[in-house]
Amino acid sequence: MSSFAPIICTMPSDTLVFSSLCDDAIAHILVYVDFPSAICFSRITSKSLSQRIFPVTIQNPSKAFHHLWFEMFKRHGFSPIEKQQLRRNEIDYVKECSDRRLLFGNLVGHHAKKRNTKRSCFNLPNRYFQFFPIVPSSEVYDDWDPPPVDFACRSFILTSTGVGGELLFLDPFDGTVSVHSQVTSNTQKSDAAIMEYAMLNAANVIVRHGTIVDMDTDEKEDHIVGDIIDDNSQENKAPPSQVLLDVEHYFNVDLSDYFSVNGIPRGRGDTHMQANNNRNPQHVGAGDDVVIDYIGVDSKPIMDDSSISGNMVAVGRTLSNEAEEFDNGLVCTEILLWRKMDMDNYYKDKFVCRIGWVCSFIELCTKYDRLFVTFPKGNGPVTVENRVMMQEASDEDDEEQMNSLGGGRTIFVYPLVPYEQESQDEESSVERYFPKPLLDIKCTSCVSTIVLDATGETLLVGTIKGTIEVYKLSKEAVATCTHILDVRVSVVTRATELQTEEIQLKKDPCEYLDFSRNDEVAGRTNVENPFDAVGTESAVDIDNCNVHLNLPDIAPLDTDSEEGSDIQMDEGEDVTGFPPLNTSQVIDSLQCPLHLPANQCGFISLQHHRSDGTTLSLWTHNGKEFRVSSVIDLPLSARKKPRVFYDGRRLVVLGKDNDGMVILVYHVLNSWEDLDYFDKLDKGYISCTRGDESSGVYNLTNNLGRIKFASQIRHAGLGGMENYDSIYISCNERFIIVNTKTGNLVGRGGESDGLLIIDLEDQS
Repeated sequence: MSSFAPIICTMPSDTLVFSSLCDDAIAHILVYVDFPSAICFSRITSKSLSQRIFPVTIQNPSKAFHHLWFEMFKRHGFSPIEKQQLRRNEIDYVKECSDRRLLFGNLVGHHAKKRNTKRSCFNLPNRYFQFFPIVPSSEVYDDWDPPPVDFACRSFILTSTGVGGELLFLDPFDGTVSVHSQVTSNTQKSDAAIMEYAMLNAANVIVRHGTIVDMDTDEKEDHIVGDIIDDNSQENKAPPSQVLLDVEHYFNVDLSDYFSVNGIPRGRGDTHMQANNNRNPQHVGAGDDVVIDYIGVDSKPIMDDSSISGNMVAVGRTLSNEAEEFDNGLVCTEILLWRKMDMDNYYKDKFVCRIGWVCSFIELCTKYDRLFVTFPKGNGPVTVENRVMMQEASDEDDEEQMNSLGGGRTIFVYPLVPYEQESQDEESSVERYFPKPLLDIKCTSCVSTIVLDATGETLLVGTIKGTIEVYKLSKEAVATCTHILDVRVSVVTRATELQTEEIQLKKDPCEYLDFSRNDEVAGRTNVENPFDAVGTESAVDIDNCNVHLNLPDIAPLDTDSEEGSDIQMDEGEDVTGFPPLNTSQVIDSLQCPLHLPANQCGFISLQHHRSDGTTLSLWTHNGKEFRVSSVIDLPLSARKKPRVFYDGRRLVVLGKDNDGMVILVYHVLNSWEDLDYFDKLDKGYISCTRGDESSGVYNLTNNLGRIKFASQIRHAGLGGMENYDSIYISCNERFIIVNTKTGNLVGRGGESDGLLIIDLEDQS
């Protein structure tokens, strides 16, 4: 691909040939090369042709070339551009694509590794790190003794999937939920970072304006440097752009809106008393004290085909009466949501959904305004409407896992109810916020986690049995189970197939190699270039684009035995590269990009065990089903469960190893634009499992690997976290935000607890 531009550039006569072509023909040719090659050709060709490809005014671009750059931007897998005031034809996709590629290069260290190809880690510049202190209000805060911050739930999240810096923040001290339009507006930098940033900016100013050769040159340059240092030394303390829930809201909560007069949460009905007749309900009035426990915040974009039309933020909380020791059966859960569309400056539309039970997992669907909810064992509508379901879900083998993870076998789908400030009938207004489920999805095993992809039509359900159930959803609230994936069986089967292929290749390569191109698999007909034509949106099957193997079918393995993960191989065959299988069968979490469908970029499953550590599996779609493409045995401590972020191209892991807290960065191949970075990756998974370069990566593919270890980030600002401290991470294409307890080593104040912000945009 990259050799396409040099071939053209060495033939001067080709410039005249291209100049005689129309815009549509040139754009159709350039779409078959990668972005750097297209840029190279466009810049070194004739001036007249270059002006056609790069219009002087973006307001009046060529439709063919504008569509070309738009397609190149989209096939990178970047998040749609977040410029609400601009129309699509007013966006410079060349600049946007270049900026996004630069951000990704700053994260994985592509520029640093060009100087030393053997390096798998590099140090981010100190100017990239900032500290967001978290302290109580000024009325109770003592500057000399800041209190510690304990994140009982996820309390911060970036609302943008692209490069925006808007932050949704839940104050752990007073429960205030606020929106900060720019996360860097309340940050501190270290003196070294300020000096480094100021000196670089001052050098740019001096070079840009030039120096005057006279006696006062040095003095003028000192003034320039000093002014820039003074500008950057000021602490940013901007108020939030919007407060969704303030302190007064906490004290104005009326329990009568959540509980009936006999103390039972609304929305349950009288049947609950039959299942809990051993309790003695107490009257709950407006004057009783209320205990509010937050369960976290969330944010998701509103997808409209391949573009983002808005955003929705949510906060969940549970309410109970402080005067009575309510158990999980008598706690009401409330989900508050706000929506902001493209042309809105603030979050306006408010939605409410109240559920009369404790929830285990809650997943938001912004496309159809729904909530997917599961309940712990012995709780939820299942115990009320069908007692038999509860008995079936109480297997002795699952008792310990059910108590720790919760989750029954049924997922309920609730609608979001628009909030009305005032209503004539107060009683009916209260009851309407307790909607009835639209749908119940009965899973084969107890649910351990759920996630919804960007389309709102694919639901992924992780279970305590180590299986992943895939459901196809419709607008009419109908769910159909399409696949049930078993992690252990998939990994063992795929790894055995690869080892068998390697053995057969060593015996007689010519018999099993088929060098004919499989155009049907790649979704193309009579096309020799790996890129799709302009305007097509067919997915590219990277796993099957090169050499195809004609091998006999392999019998499925018996994974139900006590050995489970052992593979019976003939004596003398190498099995040292076989990926380790985690003892834990529980799917602890699933990660799917918020702006891309699961069929296009796949998803990540996480399994954690206190002895074996953490294992990540990348699942990709081959046109028919999901299958494991790569496995990562994370080189992290098994005592702390890591946090994972995945957006289709970058896989970021926050965890702890023997040296302290660390951020691991992996590059995932989901676009033809990234093939250059994977060219040097060894073929076959066995050769990719040894040494620090892999960091536990096992690629289960017979050609190009799907995951490549890119870099790791260590910093003094990541320290202070003990094994019992909760860790959280929020990322997009520009920012990485984690909670920390050593912020005093980054900022210049005395506060140590807060958020460590990594800004990948180098503004020097």
